[in-house]
Amino acid sequence: MTMSKLGNEKLILDHPIAFTTLAGQSIPAKLQEVRLFADGDSRRCTLRLELDSTAFLTIVEGEWFGLHPAANEGLTVSSFDLDLPVELHILLRKGIAELLLQEATSGEDIIRALLGSSTDEANVKLNISENWLATDIKQEMNLPEELADEGKLKHGFRTQWAEASGSSAAASAIVKGAMHETVDQLLNGWNWSFLREDSELLSVKFSGDSGQWTVLIATDEDKSLCLIYSIYPVMVPEARRSDAMDWMTEVNYNLPIGCFEMDLTDGELRFRSGIDVEQDRLSTELLSNLLTTNMAVMDMYFAELAQLTEQG
Repeated sequence: MTMSKLGNEKLILDHPIAFTTLAGQSIPAKLQEVRLFADGDSRRCTLRLELDSTAFLTIVEGEWFGLHPAANEGLTVSSFDLDLPVELHILLRKGIAELLLQEATSGEDIIRALLGSSTDEANVKLNISENWLATDIKQEMNLPEELADEGKLKHGFRTQWAEASGSSAAASAIVKGAMHETVDQLLNGWNWSFLREDSELLSVKFSGDSGQWTVLIATDEDKSLCLIYSIYPVMVPEARRSDAMDWMTEVNYNLPIGCFEMDLTDGELRFRSGIDVEQDRLSTELLSNLLTTNMAVMDMYFAELAQLTEQG
């Protein structure tokens, strides 16, 4: 299926799906609608999901899908009946949409990517929660019996992302503070010592259960990116680099977010993860989840990496 001449497409379905958060949590849902829009040279993609109460509370409490306080001011869980399904509308982040949505991209392409957890050539997994922004949260109301045949009535909440999606000025109003200030705030709050190289890069010495390594946190305000690198402390010997590449290919396939990578010129090996906060802000909560998940993955595989770096 290809895009229509107007560039708009709507698919209705009812299929189980699971999104993965930056902390590795799985959020189950039912994918009920996929919509593609064309507006001049730009393209947008929205999804309509059905959630049970557990998934809904996980999203609100974790501030997933961009539901941080600046975007969800006024949202109260108590206004929803947790015995009934909740409807969540989400919008693909602008930067990712511009990267992925081409003229020939169809709704079926989006569905295959979501259900198959596939990664395209740009190394983007569409089933990661923070690649999307929650715009509307709705719930169907139980009508009196005498009105049951008159139709459906829904109540709900609209986030600031619904307004920001059509207004760059509104989007900019939500972004507060420089990203490097958020990084410093989090690490100072944890009483961690760190070395700041410049406004975009700092390093931390971290000791996990399996070893000690350096963590780099890089922020790029112009590109709205925050990247975290856990650097394994020993270079992979040249004779073992082929084995290391095979190992990374196998391990990366099953990782929900982030990847191991190696510099073939000197054997430096690291685990990289990141987040695009375009039209959003880097909150300490998001950064904390991203950072702790990154370090936990490195700690998990540290012993295997020790074997890889042994001289054979």
